[in-house]
Amino acid sequence: MVNLWYRANVPSNVLAATVLKASLERDLGDRVQVQLDGADSATIYRNLESGAYPLVLLDWYGDFYDADNYLEPFLSCDRGSVKTGCESGASAAWGSFFYSPEANALIVASRREANPQRRRALLRQLQELNAEVVAFLPLWQSETTLFTQPNVQGLALEVNQLFAFAPLQKEQ
Repeated sequence: MVNLWYRANVPSNVLAATVLKASLERDLGDRVQVQLDGADSATIYRNLESGAYPLVLLDWYGDFYDADNYLEPFLSCDRGSVKTGCESGASAAWGSFFYSPEANALIVASRREANPQRRRALLRQLQELNAEVVAFLPLWQSETTLFTQPNVQGLALEVNQLFAFAPLQKEQ
């Protein structure tokens, strides 16, 4: 029996948990039963860092487009060990409890690296490490789409995910 917790006051979480339960039970048959347990967001977040939930469904998005923003919250740990997991730090706060001296070193190195190619290589190592140990499992990622009429030029989403109106121009 696997207990999957979700935020019951978030309609998309209710739907995602229900679909995930049905998919797992369909695909794994008698090997797994999923018990859905819902709680409001405030309760989930209040208890997350304590490790109260064996499995919890959360949605999350980075506040700007940079690989560090999508890796550090789940892989960085200030205090812990391989045996105990993360006791304090980002990965404990976000519920993965992942601890790896190698991941911590790669995060620090990538944040200090000014050369884009070397930084990209460090971040790739960090992504490969996550792929090996599966510290967290992203289920889906949404895509931001911008729409405009064909005669509008300068449409772009900036690195900080903000939309700038100033560059827009209308062709005559």
